[in-house]
Amino acid sequence: MPINRKKRRYVIGIDPDKNDSGYAVYDRQLGRFVMHVAFDFTSLQEACFELDKEDSEFFVEAGWLNKGMHKRKKESLPKDFEKWSAAAREGYMFQRGVDVGTNFGAGFAIIHVLRANGYTVNLYHPKVDKWDAQMCQLYTGVSARINQDVRDAIRAAFLNL
Repeated sequence: MPINRKKRRYVIGIDPDKNDSGYAVYDRQLGRFVMHVAFDFTSLQEACFELDKEDSEFFVEAGWLNKGMHKRKKESLPKDFEKWSAAAREGYMFQRGVDVGTNFGAGFAIIHVLRANGYTVNLYHPKVDKWDAQMCQLYTGVSARINQDVRDAIRAAFLNL
């Protein structure tokens, strides 16, 4: 793709999830977010396909690109995790791996479906910490009550304007 390519009207951020993926659409012409919701896989596809391919550019959060994402981070484990029985710790880590892998699979599926239908899709590698509601409002002006997946989708779009 040429470096000086024309900027597309819509910048779409997606944070893949096994249940409801975060989805956010920024309209460059209006200079604001026009949609930010969580969608199941079918509804996500329908929303994406409503956008014109020539006017849309997608940024899908690709957590699998995070350096060291597979390593155990003590601060992200439940309180008193070290006191759990070995079987409980193993079960927790197994389930956590399944959940993360399923989310990654949802991301791969979204990417492949969009590309197969002719959309421009970029992998977005998060390089900043997650935003809480205050940070999201400060940077983007979005003040609606939204979950973390939707904030992550907003961040993916906003940081790629």
